[in-house]
Amino acid sequence: MTRFPLFKIIGLILFLGGTGLSPTKALAAPLNTASVAAMSTEHLALSPLMGFACNFSTQYIVYIDGWSKERVLAMPKGERPMPAVYLKPWYMAVELMRFKDGGSWLVTADILEQFGRELIGRADGQFIMPRSEMDEVLKLANGDIAIVEEELGIPNGLWTNKKIIRIDVPFPQNQNIRIPSGNEVGANTDWLPGGQLPKGYYEAIIDRIPKGCYLETPLDFRSQQKP
Repeated sequence: MTRFPLFKIIGLILFLGGTGLSPTKALAAPLNTASVAAMSTEHLALSPLMGFACNFSTQYIVYIDGWSKERVLAMPKGERPMPAVYLKPWYMAVELMRFKDGGSWLVTADILEQFGRELIGRADGQFIMPRSEMDEVLKLANGDIAIVEEELGIPNGLWTNKKIIRIDVPFPQNQNIRIPSGNEVGANTDWLPGGQLPKGYYEAIIDRIPKGCYLETPLDFRSQQKP
């Protein structure tokens, strides 16, 4: 078993102390909107825990005893448990706090035209990433749609010659934000438990969003396919 450095153990204790919970109570407490809100920005910024919370090599800290990333992935899509069954409550709270400044996703214009704009997103949960991370992806891509596809795990060439729309949801907390279970229609073979993409970006899902609660921005990409 991987050894857990003493300074990280101390960091965990300090973090839980900052939330007003004892380590035992914090790991057993149910996750709800109030518990997420209780973990202020200051707690997250000062906690030595941040930065390794999503490192799955520390899964004995992230996962409830008896569970692991491998165990969840071994289950077929459609039969995977809810994240609260295998992830510790403090971890889920930290993950959802990443979306305090909004969430974003990209969609092709033809999808919006087909299904309309009065209520957008997948019925079983729309995948989003933190708005700041979407900014990072688009800056990195610098107009190259192939880089966007690679960063977000989209099959190479799928969005070539497509008109892409950015959707921003300023307040995803109002849309039942939660960590994906991997049973969602939008979860592909690259899905990982714990709300993290293969490239290290974070993700969550929300309920469908009504018109007036999201922002729509057309994007301009160079349509070039990677060799």
